[in-house]
Amino acid sequence: MIAILRATARPPERSRIVSDFQPKDFISLEGAIDIHMHPHPCLFDRLTDDWGVAEGAMSESMRGIVIKCHHESTVSRAQTVTRTLGGIEVYGGIVLNFYVGGLNAGAAEAACKTGGKIVWMPTIDAENHAVAHGSRGRYDVQKGGLTGKKTSGAKPAGGKGGKAVSRTVVSTGLGVVKGGYGGISPVNERGKLKPEALDVLSVVAQYDVALASCHLHPKEIRTLFKGAKEMGVKKMLFTHPFFKVPGADVAFTKEMVRLGAMAEWGYCTVSPMWGYASIDRMAAAIREVGARNSILMSDLGQRHNPLPNEGLRVFCQCLYEKGIPEKDIRTMIVTNPRRILGLK
Repeated sequence: MIAILRATARPPERSRIVSDFQPKDFISLEGAIDIHMHPHPCLFDRLTDDWGVAEGAMSESMRGIVIKCHHESTVSRAQTVTRTLGGIEVYGGIVLNFYVGGLNAGAAEAACKTGGKIVWMPTIDAENHAVAHGSRGRYDVQKGGLTGKKTSGAKPAGGKGGKAVSRTVVSTGLGVVKGGYGGISPVNERGKLKPEALDVLSVVAQYDVALASCHLHPKEIRTLFKGAKEMGVKKMLFTHPFFKVPGADVAFTKEMVRLGAMAEWGYCTVSPMWGYASIDRMAAAIREVGARNSILMSDLGQRHNPLPNEGLRVFCQCLYEKGIPEKDIRTMIVTNPRRILGLK
């Protein structure tokens, strides 16, 4: 029963009591789009499902959301919720983990052809993620999905800035090469993009969707974004720079912005359970990188975090109270998400 309730939880209904209370200096999410959240169904435990996150967004008068899953394409799920609920735009995409064949251009093309908006690079199956967390398919505080046991030779990711890390592992397709966890990397031993990664970039460019870096190592991300730019990819997302993976710094984030990427800052990074950065550090980074080059998103859905709409609201409010102007917050939750999703 607990699992069922967890999967089908809904945001509480608003009170029917009419109040004339008007909060001061309150950041509204009206018209916002949260481009990164993790509802159920998922192999990880989630706080609520697709309908729950959509209803939460509607309660804040948000324009839309993008639902993400480590284990499958969310395009059909998103379209079903949009048609069922009405009044909210729900979009999906595909994460290129082993569950969809890894760096599978065919799977990416199917998602893009049917309305997907984002192609996410590997997350829990990225070799860099496995090195950082000790296995594929898990985090420090939650498990869910296949795990890859370490073989000889893997070294910790480190991941600060854009410094290269000694890597003894590169995966080829679904096979395991010497050492490491058999995770996915778009880069070969010579530091060049693999043919299958180039095929994915070709699909992303053809359908003019967004490419997100996800849990790759900074060195891999640099190579990926340089290659993507050369192949005509116009929309790139540098995913949660301060999260454990990739574990980048401001200097590297600015380098990615110069390549044409937009920095994607998430509440999950500063949440109590994860806490990889403080609100002060996040606000300082946004000031340095620039609101025009940034997007705010929740990255929520975990059972130990608030619902995505509430987390995004708190995130925006905290940044505002740390000195980020309201107009800049609106740029990061309204204007820039529209641009990255190709919306008017």
